[in-house]
Amino acid sequence: MRPTPRHVVNAFIEAAQERPGDFFITEHRISDRKSGLEFWISNGFVSYGVCHPFNLRFGLIHGWRFADMVKQLKSYQAIQKLREV
Repeated sequence: MRPTPRHVVNAFIEAAQERPGDFFITEHRISDRKSGLEFWISNGFVSYGVCHPFNLRFGLIHGWRFADMVKQLKSYQAIQKLREV
C-alpha cells in the first residue's frame, strides 16, 4: 500500500482525537509536539498540508477533512483554557 495524503489526514485525525493536548495551534500552523510535524492551516482548503519537515499538500477533499478536525481541536483547546480560569 502506497501512503497518500488520505493516510496522513487519517493519522492526524486519529492523533488529534487521542492526544489533543500535544498540538500547538498558531494563526498559520498547527504543530504536533510529539511527532515534530507542522501542518499549514492557512490560505484555504486546497493549500492545507504538511509544511515541516517536508511539503505535502492535502488537496480539496482531504483539506476539508483536515480543516474540520482543526476546528474541533481549536474548540477543545478553547474549552480547556476556559475551564482553567
